[in-house]
Amino acid sequence: MSFREKSAWVCFIGLLGVYGTYFVQNGFQLPDTATRAGLAYSQFWLMISLVVIMVAGHIVAAVLSPKDAEADCDERDSQIIAKSGALGGNIAMAGALLAAASAFKGATGFQVANWVLLAVFAGELVRYGMQIAKYRYWL
Repeated sequence: MSFREKSAWVCFIGLLGVYGTYFVQNGFQLPDTATRAGLAYSQFWLMISLVVIMVAGHIVAAVLSPKDAEADCDERDSQIIAKSGALGGNIAMAGALLAAASAFKGATGFQVANWVLLAVFAGELVRYGMQIAKYRYWL
């Protein structure tokens, strides 16, 4: 398994673990004012934990394949990254536009923010999932 595939796995599992847990636990329930401050605080720690997981995972991946980690992207890697990034970005953008449109239907600011977060989360999962699939099977 190449370093870039390991990197995609680290990002996919880290995102799924951290933000998948957030959406399962909190969903889209409308919190009261006191809970909103707690959710903002928890978002900060979610981001910190995601960074720690990704940095530690990339360090382990680089230690397991040091020559591959230092190598430049070849043409195949560049195509995989470009195609998966384009699809993931399009999904995130479409989701963010739908989240903005939900404000016209009476969604609160908290709900719109959660929809945008879900759109970015889904776009990134598709991006890394597509990279894994392309490294494994498609290309």
